[in-house]
Amino acid sequence: MNGATAVLGSALRIAATTAAASSLRRVAGEAKKQMLLAILMSVAGAVGVICLSAAGFIVLREQLGAAEAWSLVGVFYLLVSVAVYFLGQTRPRR
Repeated sequence: MNGATAVLGSALRIAATTAAASSLRRVAGEAKKQMLLAILMSVAGAVGVICLSAAGFIVLREQLGAAEAWSLVGVFYLLVSVAVYFLGQTRPRR
């Protein structure tokens, strides 16, 4: 009976190890997809910000002038960064 228990224990240990390895591979693949998606979204966001900033600057430059257009674009990003800072500082109370 002791030998059969040892064989059964070894078989269960191998099955558990195989299941855990499969689960870890699946989780690692999912984490890789999530990281790639985050990187791609960051690149897309940066390109969008650059394009919209250039478009806004061109429109403002035609209406006002180069110096005023740069200052308005700068003030806009200053306000956005302040808003993001304060929104990041708020923590939910427990």
